[in-house]
Amino acid sequence: MGGLLTLLCGDFRQILPVIRQGTRANIVDACLKSSSLWRLVQQYRLTTNMRVALQADERAEMFANKLLRLGNGETDTVKSPDYVSLFNFGIPAENIDILLDRIYPQIHSNYVNHTWLMQKAILAPHNDSVSRINKLLAEKLPTQTHTYTAINSVVDKEQAEQFPVEFLNSIEVQGLPPHVLDLKCGMPVMLLRSIKPPELMNGTRCIIHNCNRHFDEVLIAAGIYSGQHHSIPRIPLRPSDTLFPFQFERKQFPLRPCFAMTINKAQGQILKVIGLDLRQAIFAHGMLYVALSRTRKEDSITTLSSQRLARNVVYTEVI
Repeated sequence: MGGLLTLLCGDFRQILPVIRQGTRANIVDACLKSSSLWRLVQQYRLTTNMRVALQADERAEMFANKLLRLGNGETDTVKSPDYVSLFNFGIPAENIDILLDRIYPQIHSNYVNHTWLMQKAILAPHNDSVSRINKLLAEKLPTQTHTYTAINSVVDKEQAEQFPVEFLNSIEVQGLPPHVLDLKCGMPVMLLRSIKPPELMNGTRCIIHNCNRHFDEVLIAAGIYSGQHHSIPRIPLRPSDTLFPFQFERKQFPLRPCFAMTINKAQGQILKVIGLDLRQAIFAHGMLYVALSRTRKEDSITTLSSQRLARNVVYTEVI
């Protein structure tokens, strides 16, 4: 048995496995490099940045080199061992309104341009920041709001009496849509479950095309399946983590608005314009590197942070 050649590709500068309440040691231990199999891996490092090579732009090459230094933890720090100055990265925004207007100028009319809409996003470390930004931008769309209320229940019926419906309704966890989901036609949304591979996968970005009581019609607006229309039904969803001492189920459309998204969710996305809301500190290895590397040009980045500083967490032992 055995003898199968396996090719693995990745970048340890990016976000590592998520271990709830895990220490640095726990997170490092969950990495592939900590596996007993790692000694059998033969490593090859790519040396040419093809995005930069194709652009033939000296500024793009300088930006790529700055990102590598940042990802390696080699950027000069300020005030404390893991804070870096953002004066060297992108254009500053003085407040949230300026950030929104710079990333989504005149969105009340430009939202009909799906290409324009899919080329940009605002990134933040925490879900609560993302939710607030999505709400602010949704309010700027002139289309009608359609509100969908989920049905929540405890999976084990014997435990149902211990957890009132009001408590279940209040639960907000990553990977689940909210109990009350407000959608508008023309709004960008992200799919939270793989419904019809390979077209409708977890993380697929779409545009709401039509709102209905039992299903939403979406338009895939990015990637190789761009232009396809699909109907998304309400489906039963369960959180993937074990944060609660019980299992609960939420029947809702598996969608979230994505004018803004978490940095974790943005991993793998390529965008033309990005905004970074870093008023809440970054907390995990590789987050700042992932956030800043979602676009190819440094002048396409707008940052909002306290004192123009950002935390850059790097676990050098895994790089």
